[in-house]
Amino acid sequence: MRLIVSIITLCSICTALCGKSFAISEDKFFSYKRFFLNQDIAGTFLDDGKVKKDLNRFALTFMRGLSEGSFERTIEARRNFLKARKIWPEYFNTDFVIALTYEDEEKYKIAAQYYKSYLNKLEAFHKGEYRMYGSLIVSFTSGKIDSYESAHALIKKHLAKFGIDLKKVNAPFTIPDFLVPIIGFLFLIVIYVINWFWIAPSLRNRRLIKNPPEGFWVCPHCIAINPNPALECTECGRKRK
Repeated sequence: MRLIVSIITLCSICTALCGKSFAISEDKFFSYKRFFLNQDIAGTFLDDGKVKKDLNRFALTFMRGLSEGSFERTIEARRNFLKARKIWPEYFNTDFVIALTYEDEEKYKIAAQYYKSYLNKLEAFHKGEYRMYGSLIVSFTSGKIDSYESAHALIKKHLAKFGIDLKKVNAPFTIPDFLVPIIGFLFLIVIYVINWFWIAPSLRNRRLIKNPPEGFWVCPHCIAINPNPALECTECGRKRK
């Protein structure tokens, strides 16, 4: 009986010790240092095509951002991280380190948006929604990938210190690259339509009112052309000013 009690007690102690060893402190969790990449992984199983070049470019840009962030060069770090995020949007750790750069500047609400984006992508990863990129994400990540539950709990607790409710936070909206020229083209069309139907006619009418044909005056209300002897507009009936 004593042996059984001793074994149970020993197991309990081991479980507690293991739980402590695998728990991550908040300081270590919210740190640039835990996000270093396996930079050479891209060359081990990909051909020399565009994908490999993009991944190498991502790795170099991301690591450059980590280096800048480690030396507290926040703006330069964020610039690199945002470039890396454009190259490979699915790599969720990029959103986390972008959040850290905003937090360094005490812009906690913007940081919260990127933490939320990180959690959304992390959840999608664990649900198997990144089938095409899942193995690449695992290969590029040097440490253990966070569990969604523990990351969510730590970030929720962390943001609560700044009075931010994680439930009410939305991830930042990002326009996909392929939509940028389409939106630009539509914007030009809108400007052309506004100019053609409103601005250009308004300018023409103003010139006509100031410089009417000889022997005539132009009604400023309906832009009707009237002979000089007329005291009222022949169209709208308003008196000549």
